[in-house]
Amino acid sequence: VLMFRYIPTQDGPAHLYNSHILREYLNPDYNFQQFYRLRATLFPNWIAHALLSLFMFLFPPLIAEKVVISLYVILFPLAIAYLLEAVEPGSRWLAVLSFPLIFNYLFLMGFYSFAFAVPVFAITIGYWWTRKDSLNWQNAVVINALLVILFFCHLVPYASAIFAILFLSVLVLRSQWNKLAWSAAAVLPSLLFFVN
Repeated sequence: VLMFRYIPTQDGPAHLYNSHILREYLNPDYNFQQFYRLRATLFPNWIAHALLSLFMFLFPPLIAEKVVISLYVILFPLAIAYLLEAVEPGSRWLAVLSFPLIFNYLFLMGFYSFAFAVPVFAITIGYWWTRKDSLNWQNAVVINALLVILFFCHLVPYASAIFAILFLSVLVLRSQWNKLAWSAAAVLPSLLFFVN
């Protein structure tokens, strides 16, 4: 990531430019308000633009992109290791096998928000899995917060996470109604974003 001046992705430059517009939207020197209207509604795919815009306050655009991509590259195997450890303790070393998947096709297409959704998905499912037998309101709040972050990454992994949690709850906790109710409570509030 740091060796090259530009990160070779298809849509990455457009995300970088959009993030620059967000960062400088109120700056009268750019006059972006004359040409663009800020759509500040709650919809998916915001995470990459938000991160890039924030890091542009600290670094030039190309460096900000490298910092954001570096965060993704580091987070990806760590999230997979977390999920593996949650499902089967002692198996986190298998996360090494995820390294070839980091620079996947969708990432190279420049779908940065979707790329971030993959590790957030793994963390969400891993967090739920380790607490499925002892869910309480604090865990439900954390799961909802992770699902909200996932919603702002990408809609497909968000819907997949909700489906996975509910499906796995029915499979694993099928006769334990109290635990099933907590799993449902852990995902339902975040659905307000989806309905919106």
